[in-house]
Amino acid sequence: MTSSSNTSPFRLTLLRVSEVLTKENVQDLAFLCEDISPARRELITNARELFAALQGYDLLSERKVNILIDWLDELRLSEASKLLKEYRTRYQHEASIERCLDHEDQTMKYFCLSCVSKICPDCLYSAHNPKTNCEVIKLSEISDQVSKHQQNLIQEIEAAETSSLSAKKFWKEKKDSLRKARQYARAKINKDSLILLEKAEKLKGDLKQEVDRKEVSDQKQLLEDIHKIQILDKELERLAKLKKKKTKNHHMISKR
Repeated sequence: MTSSSNTSPFRLTLLRVSEVLTKENVQDLAFLCEDISPARRELITNARELFAALQGYDLLSERKVNILIDWLDELRLSEASKLLKEYRTRYQHEASIERCLDHEDQTMKYFCLSCVSKICPDCLYSAHNPKTNCEVIKLSEISDQVSKHQQNLIQEIEAAETSSLSAKKFWKEKKDSLRKARQYARAKINKDSLILLEKAEKLKGDLKQEVDRKEVSDQKQLLEDIHKIQILDKELERLAKLKKKKTKNHHMISKR
């Protein structure tokens, strides 16, 4: 079993954070992470599983706590957020203290202008003493400029992480907006097509009625024409009989 003295402050902080998060809090945090698939979110039931997933996606580490802090603040989980903020402050302070690679128990307090490197007190009396013609000054004399540069780098990293989170949020909103626009377009197309189909059916019915009316009118006209022809036939027949009668009478008169 690993004792607490050998456990890193980061892991201890995550353990303390996990103790104040409920199962519902964990599920809400998992929902905010778009990198975690919906299927995997359902399998996350506690904070340790969530932290393992975030570390797997490189969203949580000793120096990457800002994203989780932002999510905690967004969900108003102030107690858990406070623990991580306290760790972040302590980590940044400890990270600013550089230790010598050759003498791990010593911190960098001097700067060798000749070798252009930071050194510790032991280095000063061994490899960078006056006998080696090294020109050494205290770091305090140049620390302000170095500290500002380091702080700028830290701020740039934090700004980049925040910008990345904002970009993900922006593209999520953009994707949702485009999805809604496509749904609206599809609904409008369906509605317009139904209207066009109704108009086409109405036009078809109107044309059919017009054809039916024309057919009735034509049949009526045909019957009228037939009736007129029958009248003409009768009249011709009457005239033919009359002519025949006149011709017969004429012959009779001639014989006399």
